[in-house]
Amino acid sequence: MVDITFRCQIKYQEDKPVTIAADLVEEHQGQNFLKFSATNYSICKLVCGGKLPRNPSLSKSKELQALTQARNEKIQEYFAAPQGPQEGQELFGEENPGKGTKKRKAHTMEEPDNFVVTIQLGSTEIPCLAGGQRPSKWDLFVAMEPKPLRQVIGHLRAGCQAALHEPTRGYKGTKKG
Repeated sequence: MVDITFRCQIKYQEDKPVTIAADLVEEHQGQNFLKFSATNYSICKLVCGGKLPRNPSLSKSKELQALTQARNEKIQEYFAAPQGPQEGQELFGEENPGKGTKKRKAHTMEEPDNFVVTIQLGSTEIPCLAGGQRPSKWDLFVAMEPKPLRQVIGHLRAGCQAALHEPTRGYKGTKKG
């Protein structure tokens, strides 16, 4: 039996390298994007460095929320730009006015293609991946290139410790008894 495994490790400044799970890396048109999942331990370790509390979460990070909001605004601009058929193209296909009976067709909802939007962070342009039925609900996906990752991690690190110590929502367990 042969197992072939590819691993991704990211090292930020003088911290130890952090191994990133394969499910946090998304490939689009030959470019890899890192998923900044707020509750993933590896992402928290990469962003905050050092020792982390139990079950760390960056979901309360104002910096991460600001980056996600900037990405969502760019998504709105992307969808607002005209992308429909050009003049002279038919929007709904040909009609047959002579036929009186219409047959219903089963429509399947196809998932829209992924696309890349670019947000500005300081003087650096950050390519972000978006897509799916509700792209604004996606986690932040940042291009796996040194300059954008350095900017994003540095920006998130500024408020990381405060976000880690923010209270998260409580969980109600079932009472046994």
